[in-house]
Amino acid sequence: MNEIKWPTDPDELAYTQAYVYAYAIVDHYRILYEDMNGSPNRTLNQLVGEARFYSSEDTSILSPNNDTPYSRGYLDLRQGWVSLEIPDSAELNNRYLSFQCVDCFTNNTSYISDVKDDVLDNEGNVVVKGKSSGVKTGNFLFYKGQRPTVADNYTAAFKFDSDFVFLIGRTQMFEYNDPAAMEAEVATVQSLMNSYKIQSEYPTSELDLLNPDALETSDINAITFFTIFADALRYEQVDPILWDGQYLASNSRYWS
Repeated sequence: MNEIKWPTDPDELAYTQAYVYAYAIVDHYRILYEDMNGSPNRTLNQLVGEARFYSSEDTSILSPNNDTPYSRGYLDLRQGWVSLEIPDSAELNNRYLSFQCVDCFTNNTSYISDVKDDVLDNEGNVVVKGKSSGVKTGNFLFYKGQRPTVADNYTAAFKFDSDFVFLIGRTQMFEYNDPAAMEAEVATVQSLMNSYKIQSEYPTSELDLLNPDALETSDINAITFFTIFADALRYEQVDPILWDGQYLASNSRYWS
Protein backbone atom coordinates (compact mmCIF):
# COMPACT_ATOMS: atom_id res chain seq x y z
CA MET A 1 0.00 0.00 0.00
CA ASN A 2 1.34 3.43 -0.96
CA GLU A 3 2.03 5.80 1.89
CA ILE A 4 -0.07 8.95 1.96
CA LYS A 5 2.08 12.01 1.30
CA TRP A 6 0.58 14.96 3.14
CA PRO A 7 1.50 18.53 2.12
CA THR A 8 4.29 20.12 4.11
CA ASP A 9 2.90 23.66 3.93
CA PRO A 10 0.77 24.19 7.10
CA ASP A 11 -2.08 25.99 5.29
CA GLU A 12 -2.16 23.45 2.46
CA LEU A 13 -2.07 20.60 4.97
CA ALA A 14 -4.99 22.03 6.96
CA TYR A 15 -6.98 22.56 3.76
CA THR A 16 -6.29 19.01 2.59
CA GLN A 17 -7.28 17.52 5.95
CA ALA A 18 -10.50 19.55 5.89
CA TYR A 19 -11.26 18.13 2.44
CA VAL A 20 -10.62 14.55 3.60
CA TYR A 21 -12.82 15.08 6.65
CA ALA A 22 -15.68 16.52 4.61
CA TYR A 23 -15.53 14.20 1.60
CA ALA A 24 -17.81 11.40 2.85
CA ILE A 25 -20.37 13.88 4.17
CA VAL A 26 -20.49 15.79 0.88
CA ASP A 27 -20.81 12.60 -1.17
CA HIS A 28 -23.55 11.29 1.12
CA TYR A 29 -25.43 14.58 0.75
CA ARG A 30 -24.98 14.46 -3.04
CA ILE A 31 -26.48 10.95 -3.17
CA LEU A 32 -29.42 12.13 -1.06
CA TYR A 33 -30.02 14.96 -3.52
CA GLU A 34 -29.73 12.68 -6.56
CA ASP A 35 -32.13 10.12 -5.05
CA MET A 36 -34.72 12.81 -4.37
CA ASN A 37 -34.36 14.33 -7.86
CA GLY A 38 -33.73 11.28 -10.01
CA SER A 39 -36.02 9.33 -12.27
CA PRO A 40 -38.43 8.30 -10.95
CA ASN A 41 -38.59 11.00 -8.31
CA ARG A 42 -38.56 9.72 -4.77
CA THR A 43 -39.65 11.34 -1.55
CA LEU A 44 -38.31 11.32 1.96
CA ASN A 45 -39.80 8.65 4.24
CA GLN A 46 -40.28 6.32 1.28
CA LEU A 47 -38.75 2.85 0.94
CA VAL A 48 -38.07 1.52 -2.55
CA GLY A 49 -36.59 -1.77 -3.68
CA GLU A 50 -36.57 -4.23 -6.55
CA ALA A 51 -36.21 -8.00 -6.19
CA ARG A 52 -33.48 -8.91 -8.65
CA PHE A 53 -29.90 -10.18 -8.73
CA TYR A 54 -27.13 -7.59 -8.87
CA SER A 55 -24.11 -7.60 -11.19
CA SER A 56 -20.99 -5.57 -11.95
CA GLU A 57 -23.16 -3.19 -13.99
CA ASP A 58 -24.83 -1.94 -10.79
CA THR A 59 -22.65 0.92 -9.62
CA SER A 60 -24.97 2.94 -7.37
CA ILE A 61 -23.93 0.66 -4.49
CA LEU A 62 -20.25 -0.11 -3.99
CA SER A 63 -19.64 -3.87 -4.39
CA PRO A 64 -23.32 -4.88 -4.04
CA ASN A 65 -24.25 -8.34 -2.84
CA ASN A 66 -25.63 -10.41 -5.70
CA ASP A 67 -28.24 -12.28 -3.65
CA THR A 68 -29.60 -9.63 -1.27
CA PRO A 69 -31.82 -7.19 -3.19
CA TYR A 70 -31.71 -3.74 -1.65
CA SER A 71 -34.40 -1.56 -0.11
CA ARG A 72 -33.36 2.09 0.17
CA GLY A 73 -34.89 5.12 1.78
CA TYR A 74 -34.17 8.34 3.64
CA LEU A 75 -35.92 9.07 6.91
CA ASP A 76 -36.71 12.69 7.74
CA LEU A 77 -36.47 13.34 11.49
CA ARG A 78 -36.67 17.14 11.33
CA GLN A 79 -40.21 17.37 12.70
CA GLY A 80 -40.58 14.15 14.67
CA TRP A 81 -40.08 10.43 14.86
CA VAL A 82 -40.36 7.95 11.98
CA SER A 83 -41.04 4.22 12.24
CA LEU A 84 -40.31 1.17 10.11
CA GLU A 85 -42.58 -1.86 10.29
CA ILE A 86 -41.23 -5.25 9.20
CA PRO A 87 -44.09 -7.75 9.51
CA ASP A 88 -43.37 -11.22 10.82
CA SER A 89 -43.56 -13.78 8.03
CA ALA A 90 -42.83 -17.48 7.64
CA GLU A 91 -40.89 -16.54 4.50
CA LEU A 92 -38.41 -14.62 6.65
CA ASN A 93 -37.72 -17.44 9.13
CA ASN A 94 -34.79 -18.93 7.19
CA ARG A 95 -33.96 -15.88 5.13
CA TYR A 96 -31.31 -13.25 5.86
CA LEU A 97 -32.72 -9.76 6.45
CA SER A 98 -31.09 -6.65 7.80
CA PHE A 99 -31.39 -2.87 7.70
CA GLN A 100 -28.29 -0.72 7.98
CA CYS A 101 -28.91 2.74 9.49
CA VAL A 102 -26.51 5.49 8.42
CA ASP A 103 -26.43 9.07 9.68
CA CYS A 104 -25.37 12.18 7.74
CA PHE A 105 -21.79 11.75 8.95
CA THR A 106 -21.87 8.29 7.25
CA ASN A 107 -21.65 6.54 10.62
CA ASN A 108 -23.29 3.10 10.78
CA THR A 109 -25.05 3.87 14.02
CA SER A 110 -27.36 0.86 14.29
CA TYR A 111 -28.68 -2.25 12.58
CA ILE A 112 -31.98 -4.05 12.41
CA SER A 113 -30.91 -7.68 12.44
CA ASP A 114 -31.33 -10.89 14.41
CA VAL A 115 -27.52 -11.22 14.52
CA LYS A 116 -26.54 -9.97 17.99
CA ASP A 117 -23.25 -8.12 18.34
CA ASP A 118 -23.07 -7.45 22.09
CA VAL A 119 -19.64 -7.92 23.69
CA LEU A 120 -19.91 -10.45 26.53
CA ASP A 121 -17.60 -11.34 29.40
CA ASN A 122 -16.69 -14.89 30.40
CA GLU A 123 -19.92 -15.23 32.37
CA GLY A 124 -22.13 -14.12 29.50
CA ASN A 125 -22.85 -10.63 30.82
CA VAL A 126 -23.08 -7.75 28.33
CA VAL A 127 -19.96 -5.59 28.62
CA VAL A 128 -20.52 -3.43 25.54
CA LYS A 129 -23.99 -3.03 24.03
CA GLY A 130 -23.91 -3.73 20.31
CA LYS A 131 -25.57 -1.81 17.50
CA SER A 132 -27.95 -4.59 16.46
CA SER A 133 -31.62 -4.73 17.42
CA GLY A 134 -31.27 -8.48 17.99
CA VAL A 135 -34.49 -9.15 16.06
CA LYS A 136 -35.31 -8.66 12.38
CA THR A 137 -39.08 -8.18 12.49
CA GLY A 138 -41.30 -5.80 14.44
CA ASN A 139 -41.85 -2.04 14.69
CA PHE A 140 -38.71 0.08 14.92
CA LEU A 141 -38.62 3.74 15.93
CA PHE A 142 -36.15 6.39 14.76
CA TYR A 143 -35.94 9.73 16.54
CA LYS A 144 -33.76 12.75 17.19
CA GLY A 145 -33.38 14.58 20.49
CA GLN A 146 -35.56 13.58 23.42
CA ARG A 147 -36.87 10.02 23.51
CA PRO A 148 -40.57 10.04 22.51
CA THR A 149 -43.12 8.74 25.00
CA VAL A 150 -44.31 6.24 22.38
CA ALA A 151 -40.88 4.59 22.21
CA ASP A 152 -41.81 1.92 24.77
CA ASN A 153 -44.46 0.63 22.37
CA TYR A 154 -41.84 -0.31 19.76
CA THR A 155 -39.62 -3.34 19.31
CA ALA A 156 -36.55 -1.12 19.42
CA ALA A 157 -35.89 2.63 19.36
CA PHE A 158 -32.84 4.26 17.77
CA LYS A 159 -31.65 7.79 18.56
CA PHE A 160 -29.83 9.92 15.97
CA ASP A 161 -28.08 13.27 15.89
CA SER A 162 -28.91 13.65 12.18
CA ASP A 163 -31.99 15.14 10.60
CA PHE A 164 -31.79 12.42 7.94
CA VAL A 165 -31.14 8.69 8.25
CA PHE A 166 -30.22 6.53 5.27
CA LEU A 167 -31.75 3.03 5.45
CA ILE A 168 -30.21 0.19 3.45
CA GLY A 169 -32.21 -3.03 3.63
CA ARG A 170 -30.96 -6.41 2.42
CA THR A 171 -33.39 -9.29 1.84
CA GLN A 172 -31.94 -12.63 0.85
CA MET A 173 -33.08 -14.14 -2.45
CA PHE A 174 -32.37 -17.79 -3.20
CA GLU A 175 -31.31 -18.93 -6.66
CA TYR A 176 -32.98 -21.84 -8.47
CA ASN A 177 -32.12 -23.51 -11.78
CA ASP A 178 -35.78 -24.11 -12.53
CA PRO A 179 -37.22 -20.95 -14.22
CA ALA A 180 -40.66 -21.38 -12.64
CA ALA A 181 -39.17 -21.76 -9.17
CA MET A 182 -36.95 -18.72 -9.75
CA GLU A 183 -39.90 -16.64 -10.91
CA ALA A 184 -41.83 -17.63 -7.78
CA GLU A 185 -38.83 -16.72 -5.59
CA VAL A 186 -38.52 -13.27 -7.16
CA ALA A 187 -42.24 -12.68 -6.58
CA THR A 188 -41.90 -13.80 -2.94
CA VAL A 189 -38.98 -11.48 -2.24
CA GLN A 190 -40.69 -8.54 -3.95
CA SER A 191 -43.77 -9.16 -1.81
CA LEU A 192 -41.62 -9.15 1.32
CA MET A 193 -39.91 -5.92 0.29
CA ASN A 194 -43.27 -4.29 -0.42
CA SER A 195 -44.46 -5.24 3.07
CA TYR A 196 -41.84 -3.05 4.80
CA LYS A 197 -43.70 0.15 5.73
CA ILE A 198 -42.50 3.56 6.86
CA GLN A 199 -44.74 5.83 8.94
CA SER A 200 -43.98 9.31 10.26
CA GLU A 201 -45.33 11.42 13.12
CA TYR A 202 -45.77 14.42 10.82
CA PRO A 203 -46.32 14.87 7.07
CA THR A 204 -43.10 14.58 5.08
CA SER A 205 -41.41 17.90 4.29
CA GLU A 206 -39.55 18.83 1.14
CA LEU A 207 -35.78 18.61 1.07
CA ASP A 208 -34.62 22.14 1.86
CA LEU A 209 -31.48 22.94 -0.11
CA LEU A 210 -29.58 26.20 0.14
CA ASN A 211 -27.38 25.56 -2.89
CA PRO A 212 -29.03 23.09 -5.29
CA ASP A 213 -27.03 24.43 -8.24
CA ALA A 214 -23.80 23.24 -6.61
CA LEU A 215 -25.18 19.71 -6.41
CA GLU A 216 -26.39 19.62 -9.99
CA THR A 217 -22.94 19.90 -11.53
CA SER A 218 -20.65 16.93 -12.01
CA ASP A 219 -17.66 19.27 -11.77
CA ILE A 220 -17.59 20.07 -8.06
CA ASN A 221 -14.66 22.40 -7.45
CA ALA A 222 -13.03 23.49 -4.21
CA ILE A 223 -15.47 26.35 -3.67
CA THR A 224 -18.66 24.45 -4.39
CA PHE A 225 -17.35 21.45 -2.42
CA PHE A 226 -17.19 23.36 0.84
CA THR A 227 -20.41 25.21 0.00
CA ILE A 228 -22.14 21.83 -0.13
CA PHE A 229 -20.43 20.79 3.10
CA ALA A 230 -21.66 23.90 4.91
CA ASP A 231 -25.18 23.16 3.66
CA ALA A 232 -24.99 19.55 4.85
CA LEU A 233 -23.84 20.60 8.32
CA ARG A 234 -27.24 22.19 8.94
CA TYR A 235 -28.65 18.70 9.37
CA GLU A 236 -26.16 17.55 12.01
CA GLN A 237 -26.14 18.31 15.72
CA VAL A 238 -22.53 18.19 16.87
CA ASP A 239 -21.48 18.29 20.52
CA PRO A 240 -18.95 21.19 20.72
CA ILE A 241 -17.06 19.37 23.49
CA LEU A 242 -16.36 16.26 21.43
CA TRP A 243 -13.60 15.99 18.80
CA ASP A 244 -15.87 16.63 15.80
CA GLY A 245 -17.28 19.76 17.37
CA GLN A 246 -13.83 21.11 18.21
CA TYR A 247 -12.53 20.32 14.73
CA LEU A 248 -15.47 21.96 12.97
CA ALA A 249 -15.19 25.07 15.14
CA SER A 250 -11.45 25.50 14.56
CA ASN A 251 -11.60 24.94 10.79
CA SER A 252 -14.85 26.69 9.86
CA ARG A 253 -12.91 29.25 7.79
CA TYR A 254 -12.83 26.75 4.92
CA TRP A 255 -16.62 26.55 4.52
CA SER A 256 -18.13 29.60 6.22
